[in-house]
Amino acid sequence: ASGAASAGVRLAGFESRALKASLDASARTTAPTITDWSYAADWAAVPFATERPSRSVRVLFVGDRRASLAAALAESAARHAGSASEVELQDAGNLDGVVLVASPSAESALSSIASALTIVQWTVDLAAVPVWTCTHLTQPVASVRRSSSEHAGLWGFARTCLQEVTGLPLYSLDLDFGCAQSLRGAAELVRSRALVCTGGDVHGLRVGPVAENEAVCRHGSTHVRRLVLLRSGKQSSLDVAFAPLCELLDAHVSDAVRALEDLPQVTDAHEVLERAARHDIARALSGLDPSAIPKWHHRLLYEWCAAIEPPTEPASYEDVLAVSPRLWPEVGLTQRCASQLAAALLGTVAYQELLFPGGSMELTLPVYEDAVNARFYNECVVAAVDSIIASLPAGRFLSVVEVGAGTGGTA
Repeated sequence: ASGAASAGVRLAGFESRALKASLDASARTTAPTITDWSYAADWAAVPFATERPSRSVRVLFVGDRRASLAAALAESAARHAGSASEVELQDAGNLDGVVLVASPSAESALSSIASALTIVQWTVDLAAVPVWTCTHLTQPVASVRRSSSEHAGLWGFARTCLQEVTGLPLYSLDLDFGCAQSLRGAAELVRSRALVCTGGDVHGLRVGPVAENEAVCRHGSTHVRRLVLLRSGKQSSLDVAFAPLCELLDAHVSDAVRALEDLPQVTDAHEVLERAARHDIARALSGLDPSAIPKWHHRLLYEWCAAIEPPTEPASYEDVLAVSPRLWPEVGLTQRCASQLAAALLGTVAYQELLFPGGSMELTLPVYEDAVNARFYNECVVAAVDSIIASLPAGRFLSVVEVGAGTGGTA
């Protein structure tokens, strides 16, 4: 088909995006009309299959202090646990589901992820029981734009688990805990033990029943992620003045630096920590045969580490804490990982086990919450986002993409 013809293709109501670069300017006899189609991923209401089981379901609730979701599952056998410990999970007996209800407070975000990690490890290793993580107004829906980001990290954690474990029965639900219809909708999904769309269409293309892992329950409707066609053309850029924004951020950084009364000690302690780590790296690599390293990316890491000069004045981790006790989170994690560098390169120990021994966040959680550098830069990110939002008109919807995300500590 010619370029002009392909630009107007319509398949059962589905508007195809014309590739402008494929049109040969020399072959045009008339200028074709090309529509600029733009798409965005958004929450769309869809019908769900929620068949009730013939028997009551046994569900373990973790963190549902108000028991609002448990009340919506009235005829089901519900058991409550204050925390997601292995003992609580084992003592619960045969279960049809585990529901983790994240507290709406921002302070509990990382503890909710830690609980989710324990539950997921348990269901992968032993149970294969459906796991439901429930948040409150974390995802923005077109009809209800009010949302917060306290538990966005829990959604990111769930998506990571689904990438690593095929067929994992892990489901994320975002609810309005103040809405009875939202709670009833979530209860029906938990009772059915799966998220299955009954069908529908996407831009005119019929689709059959499909399994989902994420859903939003709002006012009696259930929403899932779909590509939504934006017929209004290109989205307008953010009307933010760069110079005033920089002034606000500079002011925040200045205030934050002044608040660090022990900044000289912290700076000196980081230098001592670097010497201690370099000393451990040199000791770990001494006598290590690079040809014995099985993975190519580990060999690249070995080459990078081998190029690091050992310190002329070795330092210990006790020396770091003597200069500034506030570096205890970094010292704990560095001391464990640096001493096991050779084993990690050889593959005899999993690096996940070094960071999260036995699935615990005991070493990493303090780095996210208490480390001086992490708190400083995370607060700078918050200040930047707050400054941008404050300069925009009320009701403006934002789509935020984090580029180069690592462990999710900032999110």
